[in-house]
Amino acid sequence: MKKIFIQDDNISRILDIKNQDCDSRIKIAEREKSASILAFLANDKSYCVRAAVAKNHNTSEEILAHLAKDVEWVVRAEVAKNPSTTKATLMDLAKNDDEYLNVKIAVAQNSKATADVLDELAKNKEFYYEGVLLAVVKNPNTSTKTLAELAKVSWSSIKSEIAKNQSTPDEVIIYIAKEGDQFACQEIARRSNIHVEVAKILAKHKSHIVRCVLADNPDTPAEVFAELAKDEYLIRYAVSKNPKTPADVLDELAKGICDHIRVNVAENPNTSIRTLEKLAQDEFYMVRKTAERRLNIAIKNFE
Repeated sequence: MKKIFIQDDNISRILDIKNQDCDSRIKIAEREKSASILAFLANDKSYCVRAAVAKNHNTSEEILAHLAKDVEWVVRAEVAKNPSTTKATLMDLAKNDDEYLNVKIAVAQNSKATADVLDELAKNKEFYYEGVLLAVVKNPNTSTKTLAELAKVSWSSIKSEIAKNQSTPDEVIIYIAKEGDQFACQEIARRSNIHVEVAKILAKHKSHIVRCVLADNPDTPAEVFAELAKDEYLIRYAVSKNPKTPADVLDELAKGICDHIRVNVAENPNTSIRTLEKLAQDEFYMVRKTAERRLNIAIKNFE
């Protein structure tokens, strides 16, 4: 490996470090602040010492650029992780045809990786590249254009991470929802800013788990609850417990034959007084008692 020039201002200390064992040199490399000492250790025969230098946040941009070309992938990966690494060095690592994907994953995970560095990493969509792409979509610096492109890959893991990202554009979320991947749609159903059009698509999803997650989400648009309230038991149960379910939907659920759903309706803060009065006459004990308690609270608040 080509050695970098060391401006030696502490020759006696360098000679002392040179005579220490590997573990001691690693400890020094991890916490050292002196540029000349770090430059010396960056040329150490042990890759573990060089990796410790690459990990040190005090290491200069010049030394990190040097270590980015190290023969050992562990050293290059530590450079990729270091927040002091420049955009230019991160781009070099992203473009490098590195057989060790951990290096590229580390680049994608670096909070200082810019959109163009992440765009470079996202170009490869081969089957073995899933880990890198997963790190790319998790990085908040990834452009919406790249998120849209990666939404078209076949991996559920990638689609799910894009669905989790609150900055993902609505058109991308709609695309994923229409495509129907179950795990990605479950993440969409959990979103806090779920669009009405998306919610309507998910309300008809073939997976009852997706529909149940949607019914349980307090941010689900009110327009969708009426459709979900006609679904199977688990979905109706979730709708009856949701504090954002509209009163007219709760009125209909109160007419159902399931005792537990009627208990939930009686407990729901959106249930109308008229429906609570009806439920207070219910044949099932828990429904009556819950409705009576809610009515008593309403009367006290009114007074």
